[in-house]
Amino acid sequence: MNDSEALLRTIAAVPDEDTPRLVFADYLDELGGEANSARARFIRVQIDLARNPGRSWFANADRIEETARLAARFADSWLNELPEWAASAARTRPLGSDDFPRGFMNTFHIDPATFTLKGNELLDVAPITRIVAIAPLSRADLTALFVSPFLLRVRELQLAPTDGDLAATFIKTSRVLHTCEELDLSVCGLTDAGATSLTESLTLTKLRALIARGNRLTESGIASLLSAPNLPNLQTLDVYGAPGSHRWGRRLRARFPQKTVLV
Repeated sequence: MNDSEALLRTIAAVPDEDTPRLVFADYLDELGGEANSARARFIRVQIDLARNPGRSWFANADRIEETARLAARFADSWLNELPEWAASAARTRPLGSDDFPRGFMNTFHIDPATFTLKGNELLDVAPITRIVAIAPLSRADLTALFVSPFLLRVRELQLAPTDGDLAATFIKTSRVLHTCEELDLSVCGLTDAGATSLTESLTLTKLRALIARGNRLTESGIASLLSAPNLPNLQTLDVYGAPGSHRWGRRLRARFPQKTVLV
């Protein structure tokens, strides 16, 4: 393992920390060369932007434009830090500066079969905290995904449109969602039956946000989620597009004043 690989593994191991990222930027500057210097500059500017979110867009405009230029020119080469298969997959999607917050990718789109087989290879070298399971999602895909130990290294999980109630039954019995803080089941046809399954999960204790846009949840199902003892940290429930929400949205907010209900 060379110095670059060791530094990348350190960054991946502590995705919230800026210091290893800045050490990597210093290392790139020591290596020299236009591409390395550009990468180092990008990392430092992205970290500064993240640390100072209170400044207006106009105050940050020059640096935002700079990072956009750097990403447009060099982002493809930054993917070489990933395993070859992951780099190839990432190159199928358009990438910009926003895909490298604080200098590195934190979201990865992947099919469950590949994640189940090779997820550790990706998570070992990149600070990926959000996984988007891409379509199509079969029963076999859901089965494999929700027993994968690699999910224990992920904080946010988004499923491509699938059978939401079926997915909820797998989530209910999954034992690898202890670290999940955000779950996105948008446009999955989730109903109150699926909501009941989610409330019975024993591992979603850290879940802070559930995004369930464009589904078929009713006031009753949403209320069950907001009051579930097994979801003690759920604070935000985004059910934009739920049928009839104009009638009961205000009532739910009044009933759960400590929660954020988006309808």
